[in-house]
Amino acid sequence: MARYDGPGHFLDVANDIAVSPDGATVFVTGLSDGRGGSSRYQLFWADYATIAYDAATGSMRWVRRYDGPGMGWDNSNALTVSPDGSRVYVSGGSKGSDTGRDYATIAYDAATGARLWLARYDGPAHLLDSARSVVVTPEGSQVVVSGWSLDGYTHEGNRRNVYATVAYDALTGEELWVSQTDLSGEANYLWNSTVLPEGNAVVVTGWGDAQGTPAAAETVAYDATTGSELWSVRAEGVAAGYAVAASAAGGALFVTGPASDGFGTIAYDPASGAELWRATLDGADYGEAYGVAVSPDGSSVYVTGNVVWREQKGCPRDDYTTVAYDADTGEEKWVSRYNGPGHGFDWAQAVATSPDGSIVYVTGESAGVGSVFGCERGEPRTGQDFATVAYDASTGQQLWAERYDSAKQGQYDSAHALAVGPEGTVYVTGESHGGGYRDYATIVYSVT
Repeated sequence: MARYDGPGHFLDVANDIAVSPDGATVFVTGLSDGRGGSSRYQLFWADYATIAYDAATGSMRWVRRYDGPGMGWDNSNALTVSPDGSRVYVSGGSKGSDTGRDYATIAYDAATGARLWLARYDGPAHLLDSARSVVVTPEGSQVVVSGWSLDGYTHEGNRRNVYATVAYDALTGEELWVSQTDLSGEANYLWNSTVLPEGNAVVVTGWGDAQGTPAAAETVAYDATTGSELWSVRAEGVAAGYAVAASAAGGALFVTGPASDGFGTIAYDPASGAELWRATLDGADYGEAYGVAVSPDGSSVYVTGNVVWREQKGCPRDDYTTVAYDADTGEEKWVSRYNGPGHGFDWAQAVATSPDGSIVYVTGESAGVGSVFGCERGEPRTGQDFATVAYDASTGQQLWAERYDSAKQGQYDSAHALAVGPEGTVYVTGESHGGGYRDYATIVYSVT
């Protein structure tokens, strides 16, 4: 494993991880304090920090930091690698000098970390803009960044946010198009995006609500060449679209998020946005789904998150809950739960499959003994821990579960992202208590 404690020795949080196509390099990005100190005002000072590690040894190949022109809070939320492995793209939110908060997207040379270009996007209102997701088209010519933009305020004083998606030339960083969508008329928060396998469309999802109406998942497809809207849909009954994935063959698109009766997962026709099927969880009192993945052959969809089940009484708790659905029909194949040793809050954040599709991997944070979010007391105390679980993709049987607790026992450790290399190695990253306050913690699991 590898840890990163930034120069400020305070708040370092890894948000995303990716592996090069050849499996030789692991890339991690997030936010990192660069000024030092431990006061509450420190929370307004952070830089992007992007790191490349040797995948075999964990040795750091390079680290690059970015402090925006406003010298304030800069948080890199997302990372992706070009199809040929030569470039790394990161994006998030960055304080501007007189533009509020902007998208800031950076292209790095994957081998050296040299910055190739930097592009900032300031929405028309010059207020708060935050990029949540970055994808690259299959042929590698375009980088598409998606997030939300504060467009102003309503007459009642409520925030009016819109989805904002920006496409750049992958080689030069030249802005190609910008598209904005407002489905709710008030609060729209884009959360995730994907590009269709054919490269012809970019699909974004999130949620929106207006005063007096319940929140609902909102999904929009844009033409990847022009940015024109192809279709949009608002799914009442599913409170948000937290994750989206497309089957490799392009036959269906899957969106998942929280619902009153557990996860809400919807399959859409990628060409028209027509709903193909919808699935929830029987016996779930409440659930939040944060990750979705499709099997390599396109036959199964895997959704993960946390669920409070109706039969659970006494101490409040959530379990990791992972569900497999038939991709064509939405029929439930299996449901698997993971309840950590603290018998408390277990929140799964990400899901991925092995290259051959035989294993499903899930990671997140899980209550250990002595966690303030758990029910079990005792020694040694571990607090909240990383917990990574592997399941048989056919049956849902748990194959193994690995936990990580930092040296500061009883503290907070949380895995945020998961990636699987071409040879099947599993990479996990997140935040962990360290020498200062929080560090990046990146762990590699061999599954041979």
